[in-house]
Amino acid sequence: MEADPVETYIQKQPEDKQILLETLRQLIKKAAPELTESLKWGYPSYGANTNVCYLAAQAKHVNFGFYQGGSLADPDKLLEGTGAQMRHIKIRKPQDIRTEEFQELIRTAMAHQQ
Repeated sequence: MEADPVETYIQKQPEDKQILLETLRQLIKKAAPELTESLKWGYPSYGANTNVCYLAAQAKHVNFGFYQGGSLADPDKLLEGTGAQMRHIKIRKPQDIRTEEFQELIRTAMAHQQ
């Protein structure tokens, strides 16, 4: 059986990033079990009809990104970025993961793509 590409991606990261990636991965799956997980452009990506969100290990943090983040309501001002659409949240430590706010962003992003 072929190895899960997302699992392989996570296992190749430094241990501190593995913890963040796996925690975010489970958060996404819990918030939106209907999203399909795959590796796109080299990063774990989650989507249904269109791409919704992604995870990307960086040198000093993990990006929890939204493909249409520029169009999302962000009352907590969590999203960063200046591109036309893509926005991300930089996660440096487990305490940066705000479960309820992140799950709400995922649900909002999914509703936005309908």
